[in-house]
Amino acid sequence: MTKYSPINGITRRGVLRTGAVAAGLGALSHPVAANRGTTVQTADVVGQGDTFSDAARLRRTKNGISFRVSIPTPEDYDVPEGPTSSGVEGHPDVFTLWVFIIDDPLFGEMPWSTVFNGAGHPVGGPHLNLSGSVSTNHEPFAGLDFENPNAEVHLAVAPHGELDPALMPEQATTPAGDPGYWWIAQFPAV
Repeated sequence: MTKYSPINGITRRGVLRTGAVAAGLGALSHPVAANRGTTVQTADVVGQGDTFSDAARLRRTKNGISFRVSIPTPEDYDVPEGPTSSGVEGHPDVFTLWVFIIDDPLFGEMPWSTVFNGAGHPVGGPHLNLSGSVSTNHEPFAGLDFENPNAEVHLAVAPHGELDPALMPEQATTPAGDPGYWWIAQFPAV
């Protein structure tokens, strides 16, 4: 097979042409079948008075999800107080990415089924990029086992303020604040 041979009857040119048409129509703001058994979605990231269009991406397979949030590094933002937050904005700042799975929700007890710590690290440059993946056999940070990659998913970026070495590694691996402090992307179930 050459690098230009069709795979399952689909040529590279056909994939590129379809991708260009989909992007041109703005179709990536909705679920798109990327491959058999794979769905890709994009969503706006909203929080603290900011809206970043199509700045979050979610890829679903039968075994799990991968995700990415890419926004300008927030400036002049509210920093929560707490044991894993410095309480002040600074340079570099620490942000964590939280993955909330909403499937078979126990709405009487909690608004989500499963929570994962998707990523977390100090950011000193102009762009905040957080990405990761979880599979159905990953241990959750909290909640039930993750069984349905097609469930509703919310990605939440939590600010922890200025990097404080005395708070590491917890500053980059535990939650900070509540949803009023976070930048959130919401992906409906597919």
